[in-house]
Amino acid sequence: MEVPGAPRTPPSRGRRSRRSLRRAARRRPGDGARPHDQHDRSHPPGTLALTPHTSLAGLLDGAWWPYSRDLTTELPPLVDALRGRCGRITRITANPGPWPVSPYEIPVGGHAVHVGWFTEQDPDAMILLSYSLDRCDLLVIPPRPHPNPPHA
Repeated sequence: MEVPGAPRTPPSRGRRSRRSLRRAARRRPGDGARPHDQHDRSHPPGTLALTPHTSLAGLLDGAWWPYSRDLTTELPPLVDALRGRCGRITRITANPGPWPVSPYEIPVGGHAVHVGWFTEQDPDAMILLSYSLDRCDLLVIPPRPHPNPPHA
């Protein structure tokens, strides 16, 4: 109920706690998991699970399972998948530890996404910032090693 003259509080972003997302991440999505593929590229996006917009407050907006540790390949499909929820992503912050190559700019759909590398940031977290000043905090689940590595 809205009280006339009272300041309006913005709706909560409905984030889930890091603990609950890590618990859910132990189960790799399979049945019912929907990768957010909004483009037709040779590299599909990793699986992305987002929390709904609810009044429940938490720390994370979702979890992301990239297919590889190549951020220049993995970031463009992720940014495309988040466009409807966050707008145009212009910057991300991440810990360089999990990513072997640490570029400072990654071309995505006609614009460059600037990457800030922070060793103090949790290696399992990625923060995406949009042009509209929206923020999306994701838990990054490391890709699993290939079950049958190629023999030399």
